[in-house]
Amino acid sequence: MTSRRTQNLETESRCPQIALAGSAGGARHVGIGEVERRKLLWALPRRVAMEGRGTAVSNRLKEYRDNPTATPSVMKVWPLYGSGLENLGVEGRPVEWPVPQPGPDELLVRVDAAGLCFSDIKVLTQGDQHPRIFGRDLAREPVILGHECALTVVAVGANRQDRFKPGDRFIVQADIYYQGVNTAFGYTLPGALEQYTLIGKEILDGDEGCYLLPVQPTTGYAEAALSEPWACVVASYRATHRPTIKPDGTLWVVAGPGVGAADSLRISRGLDAEAHPRLVVLTGLPAGLADRLEAQAKAAGASVVRTEPLAALDLSAFAQVHTGGAGFDDVIVLGADAPLVEQVDPLVGRNGILCLVGAGQGDPTATMDVGRIHYDYTVHIGTLGDDAAEAYTRTRSSELTPGGRFWASGAGGPMGQMHVQRAAEKPDGPALIVATDVDAERLQVVLDRFGPLAEARGAKMVALNPKEMSPEEFDAALRKVTGGEGFTDIAVMVPVPAVISHCATHLGEKGLLNIFAGVPKGTMARIPILDAARKDVRFVGTSGSSIADLRSTLGATEEGTLSPNRSVAAIGSLDAAHDGLAAVKSQRFPGKVVLFPQITNLPLTPLSELKDVLPEVAAKLSPAGEWTREAEEALLAAKLGPAPVARGPKSRPFRRLEGQSALVTGGAQGLGEALASRLAAEGCHVAVADINEAKAEEVAARLHREYGVRTLAVRMDVTDDEQVGAAIDRVVATFGSLDVMVCNAGILIAGDAVEFRAADWRKVVDVNLVGYFITARHAARVMQRQGRGSIIQINSKSGKKGSFKNSAYAASKFGGIGLTQSLALEMAPYNVRVNSVCPGNLLDSPLWVDSLYAQYAKRWNLTIEEVRRKYEEQVPLGRGCAYDDVANLVVFLASDESSYMTGQAINVTGGQEMR
Repeated sequence: MTSRRTQNLETESRCPQIALAGSAGGARHVGIGEVERRKLLWALPRRVAMEGRGTAVSNRLKEYRDNPTATPSVMKVWPLYGSGLENLGVEGRPVEWPVPQPGPDELLVRVDAAGLCFSDIKVLTQGDQHPRIFGRDLAREPVILGHECALTVVAVGANRQDRFKPGDRFIVQADIYYQGVNTAFGYTLPGALEQYTLIGKEILDGDEGCYLLPVQPTTGYAEAALSEPWACVVASYRATHRPTIKPDGTLWVVAGPGVGAADSLRISRGLDAEAHPRLVVLTGLPAGLADRLEAQAKAAGASVVRTEPLAALDLSAFAQVHTGGAGFDDVIVLGADAPLVEQVDPLVGRNGILCLVGAGQGDPTATMDVGRIHYDYTVHIGTLGDDAAEAYTRTRSSELTPGGRFWASGAGGPMGQMHVQRAAEKPDGPALIVATDVDAERLQVVLDRFGPLAEARGAKMVALNPKEMSPEEFDAALRKVTGGEGFTDIAVMVPVPAVISHCATHLGEKGLLNIFAGVPKGTMARIPILDAARKDVRFVGTSGSSIADLRSTLGATEEGTLSPNRSVAAIGSLDAAHDGLAAVKSQRFPGKVVLFPQITNLPLTPLSELKDVLPEVAAKLSPAGEWTREAEEALLAAKLGPAPVARGPKSRPFRRLEGQSALVTGGAQGLGEALASRLAAEGCHVAVADINEAKAEEVAARLHREYGVRTLAVRMDVTDDEQVGAAIDRVVATFGSLDVMVCNAGILIAGDAVEFRAADWRKVVDVNLVGYFITARHAARVMQRQGRGSIIQINSKSGKKGSFKNSAYAASKFGGIGLTQSLALEMAPYNVRVNSVCPGNLLDSPLWVDSLYAQYAKRWNLTIEEVRRKYEEQVPLGRGCAYDDVANLVVFLASDESSYMTGQAINVTGGQEMR
């Protein structure tokens, strides 16, 4: 793949634009509405996401549920930049993108759980060749996979506040129609493999209403998310077809070799004045029958075309002329044989019906496009009677036959297990359930997990592994368990044509083959198609589910009649998505993989291994080792990351130090107050330490009010070792950690070296150097234990070169740089970084404004403005150093962006000092 260099997110000048919906320059519009806000994000450099910090917070789970409105500035996302797992994220890791803010007609939602699906693997495999995203340049406009999810509203746009509020929980119907255009959540629209996402008009104002379905507060996140795949299972048993010829459609009536005289053949409904097709095409019919049907159709108001015999037709041109290439809505074949069906079936349109009236002699098996049965919903029905209309209404439903014989082929996979579980739990379900799979371990799980459920209602479950016997022995075993009658219902989850064909041969009278495996269109398999007429069998296939299916499935979950949690086989944090999708692709687990995007540091973990990783979670599994709501609560309590910081009115749009904690000495005034304010604006919890406790309390209160972060005021004399240690312990107890230590406290006493009092000289060194050592030492003590941290000393350009009549200050700052380098060497093994910032010419600081300007003006007989200009002219960049200039560097050194920097003394002098 093309190398993607990991870069940092751009800083404040660009960030405010990112939160707004809009179009990135040159980006081609793909999808509708909601995708637009993503285009700016896609244009951003990609930064690999780092693991969150496990700050201890009491009652974190309750806060997570009850107060969802606090959101971070950045989130983890898994963009798919092309086909293949190597194009998921960057270097196998998620990336960080800004958390968006909702527009007036949008919701910002938190992703609480995300199930991984084999449909995601299809997108991974096909990339921009996948039908739902065909032609999209994924390198420029990646997709976000994940359509099985549980969501919580965290922010509501102005125009939606009458219908939604923070804390509302939903699942989403993935297949969406908006203004007549089909789109999909987790395909065209960004899905659940990110921590937060926007829900826009496509979902809220869809053609079928709102595609969000509300979830009860007591419902688990995993079971809510898995309602979507379960709804697909439910939908497959609800598959129906039109009970008549399509009104205003196109009908083709074709004669086959077994048509005979056809004197008694008729169409009793659907070809009359009340309801009739727009066009009727008659091909190869006996003259008398053709005359009768033509008269009937014309009397009803349909147009009629009579063609040459089938053998003389160019079928491709024929379909183009009469259907515009879309295919016929209904094809009625009289006396068909298998070769004829093979010819005409491709001309059946989407949602079309092929009706076999009578059947010719010979082999009933034809080579059919089974992918079309699944994705185009083509239906095959038949009758041995003489009324074509009868075939539309006499065929059986798609539901499992009460007391019947059910075979689940591929039962060990996630979806196969759902089919088996449903059959086992269904009160009026089949009397016999046969589960087959080529993986013995997975098959045993099915038997152990669902056998007792079937037995509890008096049903029998049998497990067979075709790899453990010859094909002849396997067929014999299938015949034996059904008493030679074949199966009333077969669901095949194996996307292999030969397996589909084999399953079809074991259908009994009125049997139904559910081609659940999503084989692509163009997949050919041999199936006994003539048995649609001879034995009244049906072949069905469905893709996805409807809102009604999803609502029904969620209702069953919340009523306790369905347990999607039984489907969970492995869990992980969002970082495990890459491994999770690889596991789905290789069918590693006998069940579903569910990710919890808001937890931290949990690799992909099968439930069977939880006892070794999270014993407190494993203890809450069911006696059979199944996932439960109680296990989910224990997981969240143990692994939720630190609570996002609430946003205050002056918070930065995208905070680079989200959830970290900092202590700033000398933080009650001047540069220290400015640094404390900037850290708070970046999402940092801040302790303001100062010898002036009252002023520190005032600043801490202001920071909390303006930035929403937690704050603390502590009295601190940096030269008092015991006081400093106690203060840092208090910070850790309050915030849970100490991530950033800013050693800013200092004093300046200037004077002629000959006349300088030794006591004053010692005082400067004591505060500036010894004080730095004491605060850094206590911070290092905490950070060593944490295994991370950043210590930042505010030094000076006087730490790089001597300062006229300022020997004590310069000596303390020179010593400070030596201390920084020494501490950096000691702390490096503990992932603790130590750096110095060397500003110069802080011409707007209280020291200058309240003292130095007046002193120098008097000494040199200049105005204050002339003194300022004199110092500005000494700076190559022609201005003084602003607090923000220093704060920018402090934030950089506090963040992971400087993770490879330690022992540095960095100038912020406008070019006046370059060493």
